[in-house]
Amino acid sequence: MRFGLLVNGLFLQQWQYHAVQQLIADGHQLVLLVVRQDDAQPAGLFQKLSAYPYRHFLYRFWQRYFFRPDAKKQRHIQDLLHGVEVIGCKPQVSGPVEYIPEEVVKRVGELAPDFLLRFGFNILRGGILDAARFGLWSFHHDDEQLIRGGPPGFWEVFHKHEVNGVMLQRLTDKLDAGLILAKIWLPVTGHSYKAHLDSLLKESAFMPAQVCRRIALNGFSAAPPAKTGKLFRNPSNLRMLQFFLRMPFRRLMFHLRQLWRHESWCIGLSRIPAGNPAGLQMAAPTPVQWLVHPDKAQYYADPFVVEYHGETIVLAEHFDYRSGRGSLVSIKVNDNFEVQEVKAPDGMHRSFPYLFVHQGKLYCLPECYQSGRITLFEFDTERNCLQHPVKLLSGVEALDPVLFPHRGLWWLMFSRKNLPGVQLFAWYADSPFGPFSPHPLNPVKTDPRSARNAGAPFVHNGQLYRPAQDVAGSYGKAVLLQRVDCLSPHDYSETEAGRIEALPQWRFNRGLHTFNRAGTIAVFDAKRFIFSLAGLRHVWKLKTRKLR
Repeated sequence: MRFGLLVNGLFLQQWQYHAVQQLIADGHQLVLLVVRQDDAQPAGLFQKLSAYPYRHFLYRFWQRYFFRPDAKKQRHIQDLLHGVEVIGCKPQVSGPVEYIPEEVVKRVGELAPDFLLRFGFNILRGGILDAARFGLWSFHHDDEQLIRGGPPGFWEVFHKHEVNGVMLQRLTDKLDAGLILAKIWLPVTGHSYKAHLDSLLKESAFMPAQVCRRIALNGFSAAPPAKTGKLFRNPSNLRMLQFFLRMPFRRLMFHLRQLWRHESWCIGLSRIPAGNPAGLQMAAPTPVQWLVHPDKAQYYADPFVVEYHGETIVLAEHFDYRSGRGSLVSIKVNDNFEVQEVKAPDGMHRSFPYLFVHQGKLYCLPECYQSGRITLFEFDTERNCLQHPVKLLSGVEALDPVLFPHRGLWWLMFSRKNLPGVQLFAWYADSPFGPFSPHPLNPVKTDPRSARNAGAPFVHNGQLYRPAQDVAGSYGKAVLLQRVDCLSPHDYSETEAGRIEALPQWRFNRGLHTFNRAGTIAVFDAKRFIFSLAGLRHVWKLKTRKLR
């Protein structure tokens, strides 16, 4: 596709530059640059003083002299301009609205771009909105159903939202009524606006390239916003004073909680009606048979269950804060919950031991992100060991991978360590052993409320369901059952069909993040928070390692 940029000069912010780079890397061609030229005479001192927005003085002063997010650093775009027509433009200004002159709109039309991407100017109206085949695209780094205006991501941090919506829209003549091309959600970093804005901008840069791939595969589509939220503006001086007082306290509490509150997970087993498609749909069942580790510096989590050769086999993670490493264990489904260590070919951290049966053999696909690859093993039930490794993918730090058949293809889905719990990636192949091809719309989902896998996908009444983790606000809050509406090499979509949460009467009632079932048996894990010296040492090591 051919595209153009609307900019305020020959410098872009780092995240904007990366968005253009990703478009070019995908084979799209930058053909024009509309550069704002402002010949207005600079205002005099008296005029500046009389028109200055003193109500927002603290915010403006902080932004200008102290606030330096990496994503907003300036980068010259000279290396992108080979063969690109640069058009100078003096917009016609009417209050906050600007109009691109007709001669510029006409020249843009003659160059026939497929779309324009706005990285400059103010509110635009007029012919420029339809000068490109697919219109003028613009980012909005807030959820338009909650927050209009800006600054991007600020009010989400100020009010401690759990997620921050980001929208790429096709602009229309009506304010706040752009057509939604794509929408994602990212977690809010409540203790640091700088870290949050960096993540918000950098991790949304892929959206224009992804929309182009979707257009190529499925045609152009855009939807009007369902509703629009409250209009927010730059924070007042009072709000900024509150912000300056809150943030150091939040940062301190964030680190103290990590140091002194340590997760302790416990595996639960329950029998559920065979006809229940969700198993634990809206609330987990009782009674529950629990497997609690006797040592509070260790715990069991990530249980998977499968029926194989007349037996019910459960594999789970055994984590020890002293070593900071997880290993795998097998669990006998009986009154005593007998636990045995699973032998693995090396001493790497392993968790999330996904199980499935294929052609009469039992396979295990554990998480082992430290290896930088996804490896499938055959599980020997007699010797209780992983054997015959098959490398499925390399060069990826994958979290919670699952592998399952659907409509003639095998699908490999996982999240990545750099954004744990935020994005879902899909690969597919004709065989569970590969070779695998990436889904062209990767990441197929970006939303901390339901992206990361929480168990084995299952089919009920011909409908595919995917258990997913809700990690918005905190890790391991709940499991969502996502109904997969479309899964193909060209598209992906899903809808929430149920939610599974820990019950208040449980001893472990602060979260739940894995759910699996086999027949009438459901296995899941639930957590509480404790303090242990081993946990304190483990967290301290992780924090000091990041500072090196």
